[in-house]
Amino acid sequence: MGFLLAKILFLLVLAAACGALFTYWWFRRHYEDVTLEYARSRDEWASWRRGFEARLAERPDVDLQPLREQVAAMDEVVRNIDVPIPERVDLAPLQSRLDDIERRIGDIRLPEAPDLTPMQERLTAIEHALFPCRPPG
Repeated sequence: MGFLLAKILFLLVLAAACGALFTYWWFRRHYEDVTLEYARSRDEWASWRRGFEARLAERPDVDLQPLREQVAAMDEVVRNIDVPIPERVDLAPLQSRLDDIERRIGDIRLPEAPDLTPMQERLTAIEHALFPCRPPG
């Protein structure tokens, strides 16, 4: 068993080393320098951004006066809404009904549980008569 584990370990190490050598060889043959491409893309991005900012700066200013007037008119309408204040409600009758229900629930008396000991003894006797070999309990 130990020999098989040692053999598997050796083969795993050999496979990892071969993979590392193959990777090294592959990247040495297919190396691409991307620094020039990166510099070119940064220059393109900077020129696009400058052009975009220039187009934004050329836009005319927006006249917000009509919008301000509409918001002021809406504010005036909202401020003039008459919200009625509800009258004070008398909850005393409801409270008295709840107190009466609570008292009646408290007065409910459940009957006491009947004594089932004789019934249990009879069932045990029947069980012993049906199954005489079974130990009690």
